[in-house]
Amino acid sequence: TAARLAAAGIPVAEVHAIFPGDLVWGKAKPLHSAQEMAAYLQRPGSTPCFGKPIFGSMCRGVVVIEAATGDGRLLLGDGREVEALTLASELIAAYGKGYMFQELLRASDSIRAISGPVLPVLRVYSLWISGDAQVVYAALRLPSPGAMSDDDAQPGCVRLLMDLATGSILRGHDMAKEY
Repeated sequence: TAARLAAAGIPVAEVHAIFPGDLVWGKAKPLHSAQEMAAYLQRPGSTPCFGKPIFGSMCRGVVVIEAATGDGRLLLGDGREVEALTLASELIAAYGKGYMFQELLRASDSIRAISGPVLPVLRVYSLWISGDAQVVYAALRLPSPGAMSDDDAQPGCVRLLMDLATGSILRGHDMAKEY
């Protein structure tokens, strides 16, 4: 998706590091082990960042890392502190086929009042038909309070369906509620 967006001239978050190290992703730093991943995340300038599985969906496995605390621990976007090596080991165990760390994008001041500090995401849903992506619908997803991403399963995550022609909001609903 990122490659298609970039080719169309749409800005995408820059990928800074990638695991496993034999995957190539532009200028991303290759990481070969949990120790290398932990060391990278503690290095000055590596945080804040957004981590996510390369082969994932539905926000499973994403993490916001705000800062390294200087004692081998990391401050996460939800306020928890974790051991860097423990986090790296868990990410590799769960997502060893591919995991990336990219720049952390923040909500603008104008939208932060309704979205909170986590970036709301415009999701464009498409189907691959006859060799091309055909847009089915688009939605702005607002993360639930205290979340690190716009995960549908968390109570309070809201999906605002958009008119494809105008960008106007048609309707919205809490994705964790059954209707």
